Amino acid sequence: MGIKKLMKEKGITQQRMAEHLGVHQTRVSQICCGVGEISLRQAELMAELLGCSVDDISKAKKEN
Repeated sequence: MGIKKLMKEKGITQQRMAEHLGVHQTRVSQICCGVGEISLRQAELMAELLGCSVDDISKAKKEN
C-alpha cells in the first residue's frame, strides 16, 4: 500500500500532511508520487499522523 493510499484511508489530505511536516503541499505530492525522498524525521512525522510505524512508511514509499 502506497503513502497516497494510507493517507486516503485515514482521511489525511496532502495539505494537512504538509502542515504536519512543515513543508509545502507540492512536496507532499512529490512524496506521494514516489518522486521525492523523505528524511527520517519526515517519516517519523508521517507515521505519527497516520498512526503507523516508520517501517510502514518505508514499505509504502517503496510501493509508490
